Amino acid sequence: LGWQIEGEIDLELALAFAVTHHGLFYMSFEKTLNYGEKWLIRREWTVTAPSEIKRITLVDLLFSFHPLGGLVMVSDLIYSFCHGRNLDFYAFLKSVATYRELVEKLLEKSGELQEFAEKGENRGDDALADILLLILGGIS
Repeated sequence: LGWQIEGEIDLELALAFAVTHHGLFYMSFEKTLNYGEKWLIRREWTVTAPSEIKRITLVDLLFSFHPLGGLVMVSDLIYSFCHGRNLDFYAFLKSVATYRELVEKLLEKSGELQEFAEKGENRGDDALADILLLILGGIS
């Protein structure tokens, strides 16, 4: 969309987006006997580790960065979709002028994207249309 990011990027948050964008994993900051304090990648959200000091989950990021947080998940799926169908990802992005237009275009294709998600590795994107509507509701 031609946007420029200014300022510093929080490395912990950038890593958390990379780890959590499918909704399967989260980052857990723990104090361990052997390694001291460090970030670990965990999968079981309902399990608590006695050594855990804090965690960053996808839900934390979605709320903290709404509506942009959901775009990380959706962007990953769009790129995989374009790659799997030999479509030009950048042409897809250039076909819209605003963030709202992008989300609206994705909603039009949500059925096709959903089918792609169900057949591929992106099984965590089962509620794609709902995620897109949530993102759209946060855009003025």
